Amino acid sequence: MMRREIADVLETVKRAKDRDKGCTLLIGAGCSVKAGIPMASEFVEIIRKEYPRAYERAPEKTYPHVMAELLMSERRDLISNYINNAKINWAHLAIAQLLKHGFVDRVLTVNFDPLVMRACALVGVFPAVYDFAASQIFKPDFIAQQSIFHLHGQHTGLVVLNTESEVDRLSLHLGPLFTDSVVVECGSWPVTAVKTIPCLNISRKPSATTTGFIGFVIRTIRQKNTFRSG
Repeated sequence: MMRREIADVLETVKRAKDRDKGCTLLIGAGCSVKAGIPMASEFVEIIRKEYPRAYERAPEKTYPHVMAELLMSERRDLISNYINNAKINWAHLAIAQLLKHGFVDRVLTVNFDPLVMRACALVGVFPAVYDFAASQIFKPDFIAQQSIFHLHGQHTGLVVLNTESEVDRLSLHLGPLFTDSVVVECGSWPVTAVKTIPCLNISRKPSATTTGFIGFVIRTIRQKNTFRSG
């Protein structure tokens, strides 16, 4: 596995555009925390205070295990309460600009919020939105040129994936998204996101509460190396 700095990643993304290769951006909670949406460890603490019995039942005091002790309606209400009051930030605006200027044509997110879509609307970009939690049907020829994939669902969607078992089931269907890709990864990956993306080759065990990450996938390349920034 090769290690690269941010400058190396930027060069790869620029050259991918020059060579007419598709580029996918992977994002997690680190993009939305400044918008007012708690990270996984913060949700665990919120549940400890608001649902103490559920917290005590959890075999491990981590996001997927604690969330699993809540009713589905409780999970939705808890998450939606923060998303409904969230504001787009510079990260979302930067992603929208990457889409607008052709450096990125696909965004994959494990976040439940629509903040990237809102930012895109502000700059006059309107990508298609796909909810992979609700349907795992993937037909490459039918995918819009610019698109956003919600891998774990949307807070207003039919399915929202919070627990380890739910994410494990989803990971079985995501291979086609990455079969022709090189993953260029920056930052720290949560354990649930690592399981979601089948071609990631992670050399260290991620923390169950780590959530901030951002990465790029250069498509139409058969090799599956992971390039990690320091």
